[in-house]
Amino acid sequence: MSLLAQKKVITIKTESTKGTKISADQDVLVEDLVINPTSEFIQRPGTGLWLGNNVGGVVGGRAGVCSFTSEIKGTGSGGAELGLAILLSACGLNATGQVYQVHSTFANQDCVSIEVYQDGLLMILYGAMGNVTFEGEVGKRVLAKFEFIGIYETVADSALPAYSVSAAAPKFLASGTFTMGGVGLLISKFSINLQNNVVLRPDVDGPGGILSAIITNYDPEVAFDPESELVATYDYYGKWIAGTAGAFALSV
Repeated sequence: MSLLAQKKVITIKTESTKGTKISADQDVLVEDLVINPTSEFIQRPGTGLWLGNNVGGVVGGRAGVCSFTSEIKGTGSGGAELGLAILLSACGLNATGQVYQVHSTFANQDCVSIEVYQDGLLMILYGAMGNVTFEGEVGKRVLAKFEFIGIYETVADSALPAYSVSAAAPKFLASGTFTMGGVGLLISKFSINLQNNVVLRPDVDGPGGILSAIITNYDPEVAFDPESELVATYDYYGKWIAGTAGAFALSV
């Protein structure tokens, strides 16, 4: 039987206890969905009677990765669409009301369980945390590109479940505002990469020696393509040389 790549469903849920798998029930609309194990194959090249490998190798660890792209969508009342909110919380962004901020306290970060169904197969990543890059181009959708690492569960056969995603329209890079250091500038595209340093937290009692993923650092990087301005309007070079800090603000 050939599995149909288009027939995929992804569901997610914030874990009550980090690293403890939970049954996912929040459907998400995503593109470019990929999930794979990343555990290391370990050779056992010990002594033997013949040349080459005399003993079969083993797989170490239970790690995996899941990547996909999601639209930026809201609830219509100022908050992020529920599926998006769960994904952002697993990328180290903690919500206070309708405001999302990165946090330095692990207790304020969430792990997520991810279930991916593909035409009869069920693949699961849990204890997962990730990185997100927001990007957009004028007149096109604003997107969030996610990459999660976590514990990869044994693959199982499973029928595709019911699937229902938010009908809300995505946000476009249009009819908004952009300022840098309080000065309005003209741009055609942007990206904001949180550059989370996500690692697997070791635990000898955990599956494959893993407790869960953890974010150990942030190193955000912003990129955009401003139209040239006179020095009197915005002195790019002068501010760069002086190391002048300025707030990046974008509404869509």
